[in-house]
Amino acid sequence: LADNAIVRVVDDLSYSLKIHSEENTTLVQKAPHRFLLMSEVATLTLSVAFDFFDTPTQNIPFSLALKENRSHWVHFWETGAAISFNTTVTRAFELERRIILSLYLLAIQSLGSFPSAETGLTVNSWYGKFHLEMHPFHALFAPFWGKGELLKRSLWYYQSIRESAQKRAQEQGYEGLRWPKMTEPNGSDAPSVIGCLLCWQQPHLILFAVALKRSGFSITEYLDLIEETITFMISYLQDDGTRLNIGAPVIPAQENHDPVDVLNPTMEIEYWYWALGAGITLVEEAGRGAPDEWKNARRRLALPPSKDGLYLAHEKCPDTYTKYATDHPSFLFSYGFIPGERIDPAIMAASLEKTKTSFNLTSMWGWDFPAMAMSATRLGNFDDALELLLLEAAKNTYRVNGHNAQGDRADLPLYLPGNGAILLAVAMMVQHGAFPAQWGVEAEGFYPYL
Repeated sequence: LADNAIVRVVDDLSYSLKIHSEENTTLVQKAPHRFLLMSEVATLTLSVAFDFFDTPTQNIPFSLALKENRSHWVHFWETGAAISFNTTVTRAFELERRIILSLYLLAIQSLGSFPSAETGLTVNSWYGKFHLEMHPFHALFAPFWGKGELLKRSLWYYQSIRESAQKRAQEQGYEGLRWPKMTEPNGSDAPSVIGCLLCWQQPHLILFAVALKRSGFSITEYLDLIEETITFMISYLQDDGTRLNIGAPVIPAQENHDPVDVLNPTMEIEYWYWALGAGITLVEEAGRGAPDEWKNARRRLALPPSKDGLYLAHEKCPDTYTKYATDHPSFLFSYGFIPGERIDPAIMAASLEKTKTSFNLTSMWGWDFPAMAMSATRLGNFDDALELLLLEAAKNTYRVNGHNAQGDRADLPLYLPGNGAILLAVAMMVQHGAFPAQWGVEAEGFYPYL
């Protein structure tokens, strides 16, 4: 304790909670990690600040904090996009409830200065680490909802870990920047049997840049990182003499595969194709030259694998809809979450239908249901999109406070990527006119999805 500050020291890290009140207060430590704040006044007003000692914060009066807080929320709710359903349809009311609460929960937990952990600031999931492959399902909705400045808050982070991303790539024999999966503020790889082999987070920065530019923001500050991201993506590919592949060892977004057996996972190979094209366009529109090597590599990319009229999880997975019918059906997201320029809509429609009847719904995660709804929307199957968005499943439930609880998992009483995926899906469905006329939809301020 020091001057109404609770000081915490862990190894070489020091920080404090500074407590400022306009009344006379006393702070007493009652036990390890337990403090009692006392005052003789009937109503105690105070402000609490998290403080690193190298960047001390100023004492902010409660009255000023209250004024700025109120001003912030007025601005948040009265700017950007909005949607309402003028109907008595129960499902429309439920979706509107989820939308409003998701906007609030993501604003307070997922749109800060760092990428968010899956459970934000509420519980300590995954030992407090955040997962960069989930960054879009926390914050990508913001530009399409006219709130792009809230996404930009956390994008400085990629620049801050540039050196470690370059070192990671070099140590593994690649060029450019390899972004981590499960990480923390300094960009290290947290211990994980999956994280070091996951790759689908690599194009996310390009995705963010496209979304920001589409909604009117400059992306000049990200161009160097985009170029180095493209450099890694091409360096990462494996040349078999005929085509360029994403090959072993790799774990796709559907994480239940043996990394030594995976070849050209559908989502990843199509995401590579889209992101290389989008990244090259961003670079060229900025007046920078895009090497022919980049364009040639994109042309030589392997096609998304399919068999018997269905897309596969990856090229060596004929058991996609049987043995591997659990976890994220990520092959579907190659035509929804991204445009899927090389995807055959008829094959994708059949794949979506097969997934609905064969996959174990209890094994899916909260963001899977809105992501599947996005695939159905891009296919023009609007009834399916609504059914998937509001499907009754253990991990697609939203509590009274808006928390997307992941079934009976005590460590995941909320799951913010589910909230973020809802807002992405709604933005896309507004664009495509996917809501029934009887729902009486009124929407404004949305920017078109990809």
